[in-house]
Amino acid sequence: MQPSILLINSTKKSAAVGVNPRAPSISVWLRTSKATMSKLSAAQLCIVLMAAIGGCRLWDNTTTYFNTYYNMRRLETEITDEFRYQDEFAKPPKPRVVVPIESDLVLERQATGALPVYLDQMIIKPNKLQPVRIKVDSIIIKGSKILATHGESDFVDGTLYLMAVAYFYRSEWLPSNIKCQELIVQFPKSTYSPDAHLLSAKNYLIQRNIPKAEQMLSRTVDIAWEQLRYDVLSEAFRLQAELAIEQGNYDRAVRPYRQAIAQCPDESQRALWQVDLGLLLYRIGRFENAERELAIVEQYGPDRLPLFESRYYRSLALIRLGRFAEAEEVLDDLERERRFEDYVSAGYLTGARLELYRLAKRTALLDSLERASSQQVTASDAILVAHFQRGLEYFRAKDYDNAIKYFAATRVRRSPVFDGAKRLFDLLNIRQQKLQQLSQMGAAPSDSARRIRAYTEFELGRAHDELGNRDSAAYWYQAATEHAPATDTIAAQFLYARARLEQSRQPRVADSLLQIIFDRYPFTEYGQHAKQLLGFTDYAVVDSAAELVSSGEHLRRARNYSLALAQLGKVITNYPTHRLAPRALYLMGWTWENDLANNDSALYYYALLVRRYPVSEYAKDVSRSVAFAVTKREGSPPPWWKEGHDTSAASPASQPNATPSPVPGVRVPSFQAQPSVNAAPPSPNAVPPPPGAVSPPPGTTPPPPDPMLAPHQQSPPPPDPSGEPRPKP
Repeated sequence: MQPSILLINSTKKSAAVGVNPRAPSISVWLRTSKATMSKLSAAQLCIVLMAAIGGCRLWDNTTTYFNTYYNMRRLETEITDEFRYQDEFAKPPKPRVVVPIESDLVLERQATGALPVYLDQMIIKPNKLQPVRIKVDSIIIKGSKILATHGESDFVDGTLYLMAVAYFYRSEWLPSNIKCQELIVQFPKSTYSPDAHLLSAKNYLIQRNIPKAEQMLSRTVDIAWEQLRYDVLSEAFRLQAELAIEQGNYDRAVRPYRQAIAQCPDESQRALWQVDLGLLLYRIGRFENAERELAIVEQYGPDRLPLFESRYYRSLALIRLGRFAEAEEVLDDLERERRFEDYVSAGYLTGARLELYRLAKRTALLDSLERASSQQVTASDAILVAHFQRGLEYFRAKDYDNAIKYFAATRVRRSPVFDGAKRLFDLLNIRQQKLQQLSQMGAAPSDSARRIRAYTEFELGRAHDELGNRDSAAYWYQAATEHAPATDTIAAQFLYARARLEQSRQPRVADSLLQIIFDRYPFTEYGQHAKQLLGFTDYAVVDSAAELVSSGEHLRRARNYSLALAQLGKVITNYPTHRLAPRALYLMGWTWENDLANNDSALYYYALLVRRYPVSEYAKDVSRSVAFAVTKREGSPPPWWKEGHDTSAASPASQPNATPSPVPGVRVPSFQAQPSVNAAPPSPNAVPPPPGAVSPPPGTTPPPPDPMLAPHQQSPPPPDPSGEPRPKP
C-alpha cells in the first residue's frame, strides 16, 4: 500500500513573517495511511476536536487570569484594605451604637438637596479616594482590555463587577450601573449576580431614583435567597429598612427581617437578623417590641458579639420603658461576665447607667458618674450618646445655657450623634452671639447702622427657625423687616423668610407677604421667586406706564382681574400725568362694569376719568353716560356738566341714603340696606379694589348692569401702535 503524503507548504507563511520567499521551501511531510485514517471513528474525531477547542479555551482562561484578571483582583483587595484602614474597620468588631429617632425634626432635617446619612456614608469622598486613585483607574483599564481581547473567557462576569465597583468608587453612578446591568443580563446565574443587583440598587438610591431602587432591592433579595448569600441579604434588608424609615413607613422597615427569620435555616444567621430586628425596633422608638425581640436572641445560641448586643440593648429598652430594676439586673449580669470585659472597659455599661440615672431622675448619681467617667468620654461612643441625650433634655426644656455645654462636649469627635450635636451647638452659639451683639447696639440713626441691626435680627430669627422656635423666629423676622432701611432691598429677604415660615400654619399670611415682596421688590431674587410661587406671569413684572397698561390688558384677557386692576391702578398712582393714564382709568371702569358686574365701582372710575382728564377722548366717550347716571342718583347734574351743557333734560328724582364720593359731583350709593331673605348671595368672583389705586366705596351685591353706564358693550379698543390712546368709535 502506497503511503499517502500530505504536504504543508510554508512559502506563503515565510513571506508573511519576512522570510525570503525565494529561499528553498520548507515542507512538512506527514505520512499516514488510508487504513489508519479509516479506522478513526466519528466519536474519536469529536474527542480530538473537543480537546483542541478545550485547549484553546483553557489557554484563553489561563492567559486572561494570570496576565490581567489576577491583577484586577489584587488591586481591588488593596483598595478595600485601604478603605478599611481609614475607617478603622481593621480592628476587631465591636458592638454598634444606635440612637433612637427623636420625635421632633430638629436632628433629622436635612439641607436642601442633601443625601440621607446612610447614603452619604456609601460615597467615597475625594480625600479618601486619593491614595488609591491610580489603582482604581488601573482596574477600569485592565477590565476594558479583558472585555476587548478575551470576551469569551470565564472571567468576564467578574471583570464587569470589578469595573462597576471601580466606577462606584469614583462616584460615576451611571457607568457603574451600566456594568451592573450588563452582568445581570449576560450572566443571570453568575456568583456575582447578587452583588451586581445590590450595587445597582445603591446606584439608583444615590441618584434618588426611588422606584427603580425599590424594584432592584426586591430582585436582590430574590437572587440572594436563591444562592444563599446571607451577606447580600443583610445589606439589602438594611437598605430597605433605611428607605422605609426615610419615607416614614416603620412597619415596612421591619417586615423583611421578620420574613427572613421565619424562613432562614441557619441558626447563627437567624440570631444575627434577630439582633438587627431588635436594634431597628429600638431605633424607631418601639421599645416594648424591641425588648421582646432581643430576649429571643439567646434561643439561637449566638456568638459573643450578637449576644452582648442583644443583652445591652434589651437593658436600654427596659430603661426607656421605665423598668429600671430589670435593666439594672441585666447590666449587672453583663458586668460580671468576664468574656465581656473589653466591652465593659470601652464604656458601654457606663453609657447605659448614665441613661438609667437620667431617666430615673437620680441626679446625684448621674452627676457623680459623669465626673468619674470624664476621662472616658472622648473614647466611648456610648458615653457620648448619653451626654448628648442629657443635653437634648436641657434643650427641650429651653435651658440653652446647660444644653450648649453638653453639645460642646459631645462634638469632640465623630460618633453617631456628632452631626446633631454640632448642629445644635452651632445654632445655640449663634443665638448667644447675636443676642450679645444686639444688647451692645444703641440707637441706629443712619441707614448703614439700621441695616446692620436688621441683619443681626434676621440671623437671630433664622437661628430660632432652625431650632424649631417658630414664634421667636416670626418675632425676629418682623423686627428685622421694621428696622431695615426703607430704600434697601434687603427687606425682601426678611419678608421671604417670614413667608416661608408661615406657609404651613398660615397660608393666607404667607401669600400676603409674597404679594408685598412682589409689589415692592419685583426685580430682586426674592421678588422673582415670589412671582413664581404666586403663579404670576412675566406680564406682572413691569416698570413703565406703557408696560403697566399692556400688562393690565393681558391680565384682563386672561381673566386675572385682581392683578389687572392692580397694574392699572399703579399707572394712576405713579404716572398720573402720563398720556396713558386716561386709558388706564377707562380700562378700570370697563373691567368693573363688564367683567365684574359692579356698576358702583365702574361709575366711580368713569367719573374720576371725566373729572381728572376731561379733554381726553376717553372722558368725552363716557361723560354723557356718567352725567345721566349721576343726575339720576342725585337729582341734579354734576358741576362739571353744568358748566357747558343744558341740564333741563336730566331731572330724575333724588334718591336717599346716598354716600358722598371723593369725586365732586358724583355720589355713589353704598347699598347698606339689609338684603331680603330670598336675596342672592354676593358673587364669588367679586374682586377687592386693587392696592395702590383710589378704592371705590365698599358695597354689597351689585345691582343689575345699567345700560346707560355702558354705551359700548364691546371689548376696549386695543392700544395704537404709536402709543397714543385710540378713542372708541
